[in-house]
Amino acid sequence: LAGPTLADDLRALEEHRRHLAMVELRADFLAPGEAARAVELPRLAGVPALLTVRRARDGGAFRGSEDERVALLDRLLDGGFAFVDLEEDLEAPGPAARAARAGTRVIRSLHDFDGVPADLAGRLRRLARSPGEIPKAAVMPRGSADLVRILRAARGMGQAERIILGMGEAGFPT
Repeated sequence: LAGPTLADDLRALEEHRRHLAMVELRADFLAPGEAARAVELPRLAGVPALLTVRRARDGGAFRGSEDERVALLDRLLDGGFAFVDLEEDLEAPGPAARAARAGTRVIRSLHDFDGVPADLAGRLRRLARSPGEIPKAAVMPRGSADLVRILRAARGMGQAERIILGMGEAGFPT
């Protein structure tokens, strides 16, 4: 859900509800006055909701300071989100601690818009900072060799929970 208002996001959710098992709210796309209302989404959605507030450098639309983003994450985590996506380099302990108190699972993510890291499986294994965190990699494959590396990384994780996806046209098969 990446609309400028919560009402837009709820309309999109209702339009596609029969196809949904869960939703991701990209709160970074909400208009400034709407972001605080996003705390209502999990209650209104009726399906598990994932909260993401992505920085511009990670492909998101959040333009405020990092302190403002962390404060927004902290406020929104009171809403009952099932998951929150936090970047691998987020050093502020507040959102992860608040998520733990709220029963929200943390997805710890890395983004590589330039390719597929050589040691993708190793990077994924090192992402989680505490038990229960789910490692996620969003990478930019350039062709079939990169897709094979993504597949090998996924297999190398065994049965461990993980999210690995290829972005762009070449990443579509993932």
